[in-house]
Amino acid sequence: MTFQLPAWRWQASPNFSSREGTPISLIVVHDMEGYYEGSIATFLNRHTQVSAHLLLREDNAEVTQMVAFEEKAWHACNAGNYRGIGLEIPGFEARGYSDAEWKMAANIVAWLLRKYDLPCRWVPHGQGSGFCSHYDLGVAGGNHDDPTTDAGVWARFVAMVAASYAEVMALPALPAWGALHETPPAPPAPVTPESVGTGYAVHSVKWIQAKVGVAADGIMGPAMIVAIRAFQTKHGLSPDGIVGPLTLAALSAA
Repeated sequence: MTFQLPAWRWQASPNFSSREGTPISLIVVHDMEGYYEGSIATFLNRHTQVSAHLLLREDNAEVTQMVAFEEKAWHACNAGNYRGIGLEIPGFEARGYSDAEWKMAANIVAWLLRKYDLPCRWVPHGQGSGFCSHYDLGVAGGNHDDPTTDAGVWARFVAMVAASYAEVMALPALPAWGALHETPPAPPAPVTPESVGTGYAVHSVKWIQAKVGVAADGIMGPAMIVAIRAFQTKHGLSPDGIVGPLTLAALSAA
């Protein structure tokens, strides 16, 4: 069987923070208790205070990354946030998931295990290095039941991860996939006078992009986050990449 991963895209969530030097040692599998696009919208809303690194689409053909791997997403409370990568699969625990969905999730987990040189093992309660479910984390992880409380279903997934891991380890090199954000993108091109104030709605994504000097395509990609952080540093603001009230004021005055 040929090892496969879904297409990748980036959509930055404002809900993240620093790992504070904690190394990645755990992959946490969640379900959305909902659907792909709705979950993306939830994670884009700063008021929800939740996020995950990766979200898998219903057809298994696409993943959206919303938090850089080296940053802490807010998906598993203190039980898994600092050291974990969160993967969300679409659907509902009560309804279950297709074998195809489980298999693609297993491929993603296996890729991450190889990428971060983690052992291919299920770690009950999330204790140790490897992978687990949100349910495994218990009260410390927010007392969730996702993606399943059925031991038999989870055992089948653990076997799928082992098979996927064998596939990816047999490859001569780790397949390139997505933007890992380990190396900052090149600095943005300078903004010409003609590209600023050209009718974009004030405070819109394109308006912000024009202000910080990236292509005004309306997508909050990694280059935009880097440019925002550079702008914040230049203007004496905390370089968190989040366009809050102080950053908006500085952008308006620029």
